Amino acid sequence: MKILLICFILASCNSEEKLFSREEIYSIGKQVDPSLKLVIPKSLDHKLVDCDEYIPKCEMGYKVEVKLVRFNAIMYKNHKDAKAAAKYVKGMYARNWVFDYVKGEPILERFVKKAFDAKSIDE
Repeated sequence: MKILLICFILASCNSEEKLFSREEIYSIGKQVDPSLKLVIPKSLDHKLVDCDEYIPKCEMGYKVEVKLVRFNAIMYKNHKDAKAAAKYVKGMYARNWVFDYVKGEPILERFVKKAFDAKSIDE
């Protein structure tokens, strides 16, 4: 009985999702590659990333540039939605983030793997 209780407690502790905040994503990314920058839209009414294009719909999306190559960094509420979206776009994901337009770009694949331990949906 005690073993069952300990297993239940350990399982419930491990089920808490560790999420990346926007600030953590930027800070970690910048440490791994100082060339990282956010792409700023030409005007405030112009979106560079439209969350309606993602299934499930994202919380927030950013256009990011590393070594002059751009990709989308997409934030979700949880791991489950991020993994589903990564599958939908055939992208890479880490915790609650999806990295779109990274697959097939060796520089970007190496970057997101190194910085965020990102995985492909087929890994």
